Amino acid sequence: MAKQLRLLSKLPVTPPLNHLTVCLSLYTDSSNGNDLFQEQRNEVVCKLRILLQQNRTGTAQNLLKSLLSKDSPFSSPHELFSLFSISSPPLKPIFSNMLLSVLSSAKMPVEATQLYYSLRKDGIFPSLASLSALLECLVNCNQFDKTLELFEEIVGSGFRPDRCCDGEGVMALYEEACGRGVRIDSYTCSILLNALCKEGKVEKAEEILEKEMENGLAPDEPNVVSYGSLINCMCKDGKLLEAEIVLRDMEGRGTFPNAQIYNMLIDGSCTVGRIKDAFRFLDEMVKSKIGPTLVTYNALINGLCKMGRLMEAEDLLLQISKSGLSPDVITYNSLISGYSTTGNAQKCLELYENMKKLGIKPTLKTYHPLISGCSKEGTVAVEKLLSQMLQTNLAPDLPVYNALIHCYVQHRDLQKVLALHSEMVDQGIRPDKVTYNSLIFGFLKEGKLSEVKDLVNSMKARGLIPKADTYNILIKGYCEIKDFGGAYIWYREMLENGFLPSFGICNELTSGLKRDGRLEEVQIICSEMSAKGIDDWNITEDLSAAAKM
Repeated sequence: MAKQLRLLSKLPVTPPLNHLTVCLSLYTDSSNGNDLFQEQRNEVVCKLRILLQQNRTGTAQNLLKSLLSKDSPFSSPHELFSLFSISSPPLKPIFSNMLLSVLSSAKMPVEATQLYYSLRKDGIFPSLASLSALLECLVNCNQFDKTLELFEEIVGSGFRPDRCCDGEGVMALYEEACGRGVRIDSYTCSILLNALCKEGKVEKAEEILEKEMENGLAPDEPNVVSYGSLINCMCKDGKLLEAEIVLRDMEGRGTFPNAQIYNMLIDGSCTVGRIKDAFRFLDEMVKSKIGPTLVTYNALINGLCKMGRLMEAEDLLLQISKSGLSPDVITYNSLISGYSTTGNAQKCLELYENMKKLGIKPTLKTYHPLISGCSKEGTVAVEKLLSQMLQTNLAPDLPVYNALIHCYVQHRDLQKVLALHSEMVDQGIRPDKVTYNSLIFGFLKEGKLSEVKDLVNSMKARGLIPKADTYNILIKGYCEIKDFGGAYIWYREMLENGFLPSFGICNELTSGLKRDGRLEEVQIICSEMSAKGIDDWNITEDLSAAAKM
């Protein structure tokens, strides 16, 4: 595995510096004496490239904004885009999205639209955020014709514009269309409903739907699309009761749900743990002579696995085959994740081998729970899984690195933990709270308290504010090495930041402080817990009595 990790670390993260000079010399005629700003342009492009490689997006955005002034060395944003694209092709998608957002925020609709169409010509589709900024820019600049034209182009491309338009932007389009006497179709109506629901404006969405129904949207399927948009948003927002009310209203109007709508309701019910409701909708589906799809089964299996009802989930796996369908990677990922949570490594591996025999290619989401579930089996099993993952051209992502780091922390191989942490940083993957919690836990087990403090400070510097889980690890770790004074310091910081320790850890801390004769701190903790409304927190009577002495 170490060899594989070293190979990963040798992958080029940035192109060599002289690549920029070569590319720019090809783009710019250095023999032309009129280009007085050539060196300055080269320097700016180089700086932008380095900032993006270092993930310093905020600084890069600020630099881009400054280049929109009259003093810019570039004749136009298009020239800047062209120079950067030639010098750093791998970073072109990231840079183009950032430039599009900056131009849109600066209310430069002509330049932003020109950039959008240049990207589309190159086969690049902008990100959701940059598209949203562009549409908002056009609406704010009262360029409704251009907005509608762009909107039509997005729809024609097969991209779902409902995912990139905010409620205000789409409402402006809707009102403009109504003002012109233009009738919207069911698809446009569904876009509008989605946008409004995502901003929590469900009542407004219902009002629009009611109005369009009165105006005579086409019967049957178009109404299903429009109702489906509203039900889908409600389900994703956890508003299952409201979603069912819309369903019954839909049926009352003579428009009946299809498999897709039932799947939305089933998945929404499973997501919030309402398995009974999910199976109730399944029964309705079957009674309506609508056959369950693989999406139906996958939603139910995932819901059952999350609740630990694994035998029932496996029963549904058998039903998939009996119904003439075939399980897919989503089916197996849910089952593996379920057994991983229970620590059943053998079952995880059995499912993993079965899916491969069926010709189902594992994804990163397969390896996330698989590596976690097999951690207790030892590092050999985990390294074998990592090797198989690399052979399928899947590069480790943040959850994989977190699972590996946690595994080696469990087996007290701090050297490997540090190597993996260095590896992920070299690959441009930023550690998250889960990473830091594992690192802190690992160093605590080795009694390296100075390094623990450095990790907490590094965590804070990255904007990852410690929460209850991190503080519980710190307090428990200090208690285990009998440093109860240090544990009490972390307890104080935890409380000041608005978090409470778990009952067990609080008991462990107070018991240790009592043994050290630090009864004043014990009394303070008891008083603070009572003030927080936690009177019954399993502290023993003799401890309370000792604290009062």
